[in-house]
Amino acid sequence: MLTRTLSLVSAAALALVLSAGPQNAEAGENGARARSAQRAAPAQRPARQQVPRGDRTVHTDRQRTENGHESYTVVTGRDGRTATRDATVSNDREAGTRTRDVTTTGPNGGTRTMEDVTTRTDDGRTRNTVVTDAQGRTATRDAVVVNDPEAGTRTRDVTYTGRDGETRTSNTVTTRTDDGYSRDTTFTNAQGETATRSAVVVNDPEAGTRTRDVTYTGPNGGTRTVNDVTTRTEDGRTRSTVVTDAQGRTTTREADVVRDAETGTRTRDVTYTGPNGGVGTVNDVTQRTDDGYTRTTTATGPNGNTGTRTVTVSCGQAAGNCTKDVTVDGPRGEEN
Repeated sequence: MLTRTLSLVSAAALALVLSAGPQNAEAGENGARARSAQRAAPAQRPARQQVPRGDRTVHTDRQRTENGHESYTVVTGRDGRTATRDATVSNDREAGTRTRDVTTTGPNGGTRTMEDVTTRTDDGRTRNTVVTDAQGRTATRDAVVVNDPEAGTRTRDVTYTGRDGETRTSNTVTTRTDDGYSRDTTFTNAQGETATRSAVVVNDPEAGTRTRDVTYTGPNGGTRTVNDVTTRTEDGRTRSTVVTDAQGRTTTREADVVRDAETGTRTRDVTYTGPNGGVGTVNDVTQRTDDGYTRTTTATGPNGNTGTRTVTVSCGQAAGNCTKDVTVDGPRGEEN
């Protein structure tokens, strides 16, 4: 049941923007896609701990349908104002399509919509997304994925057209190797400038390690690197990440995940050290329940501020429905 309910995380994308403040809940997933459609640039640094800001609650109901599912999310901010996200997913196996329609309404009443259609092809798939903001402006993302099993490659070409009409593209080629894979991406912005991302992943089953080395080169030639090593342990795994920016400064992330099958818990402790020596931590505990799971996360920033996020998920298999409740408590401790 725990594995099944974890899929709710992707179903409640609006809840994932909580750390950015109530006003961003209005944009939700649609806003994130609109921003992605306006820029095609590689990530410059890995994820780092964020202390949740503000207090809010999130309630999500998800219901299985004959050909997909429906979900409805309500975010309530500290001031009592609400934002909603209404999503419908429909699968057509005969036609080989999956359609997702999302409507997000912000606390001020502004409405944004997204239509996303994925179509299966003989050698991969296409995916077309249209996002319309509260002013009626649209941004699009068109992706084509081609798989070549014989050559061991997967090619993905994406074209983003922003609300301003400018176009950006990305080309990604993933190639299978004897002990992992390599992935090379070229991003081209509206001015014709390019940025690249090259990744090499090596798996060592005997040692129980997975090593990932990534190099980002920006349009101005600046280079950033990431070295990431995941190591299997008896009761979970560890993961160490070192990021070096164009000026040679480093940021690190050390994570330790421990699973206890008997008690049904998964504990994750993460320590982030920034380029200036500031240290932040995250403690995350997931607990399996009879009908789902609970998850409690506490983030502490370099200045001692703490924030918590508590999630409760319960599902009814017979009825095909799940409920997710999230409570976010903003920073507690010293102010900046």
